[in-house]
Amino acid sequence: MKLSQADSYYDLYKAEIESAWVGREFPATAAGRFVPRRVMDSDTTSLDAALRAIADRGYAFSVIALNALNPARRPSAAPIAPNAVQPNLLSAYSSLILIPTWSNSFPWSRALQIQDELINEILPIFDAVVPDAGSYKNEGNWAERDIKQSFYGGTYERLEGIKREIDPSGFFYGITSVGFDQFEFDSDGRLCKVSKP
Repeated sequence: MKLSQADSYYDLYKAEIESAWVGREFPATAAGRFVPRRVMDSDTTSLDAALRAIADRGYAFSVIALNALNPARRPSAAPIAPNAVQPNLLSAYSSLILIPTWSNSFPWSRALQIQDELINEILPIFDAVVPDAGSYKNEGNWAERDIKQSFYGGTYERLEGIKREIDPSGFFYGITSVGFDQFEFDSDGRLCKVSKP
């Protein structure tokens, strides 16, 4: 194991991270899932089989350990206010990013095929073993079948109420942000408000 220390994040990035990414190609799509501690503390045979099945389809994994050493996860201080963190993050053992095989030489049509495969074939393999695991929003996929549950858990409705109060006209938009379902893309790719019946 190599431990590094720097005076700033930039210095650390220049010394340790930047060189590791030179020449790398980033996939056109990826997806994430939490791995709950309850799964890791029990029989992981089903999870192992699911991950092997996904790897056999040409996917790699990036794993971020969140709570690998502290099964009790006793926070040093209680939260000072309700927040927007996906509740499953608090009991996650790790965050897993599923990364498809990709080359920047692939045509865009291949990216669309991979996206379809990821949403309709690959994620269901994981979800069958660990339903409702959720995902860290920045590591998730914009085309999730249930964005509200995957990225927000039980916090979406409260956040939607705050958004209605702060942004009643829906001025601020993000493809997976609170209020995303009030908009849709038309056939020319323009973002339009959903017309209510």
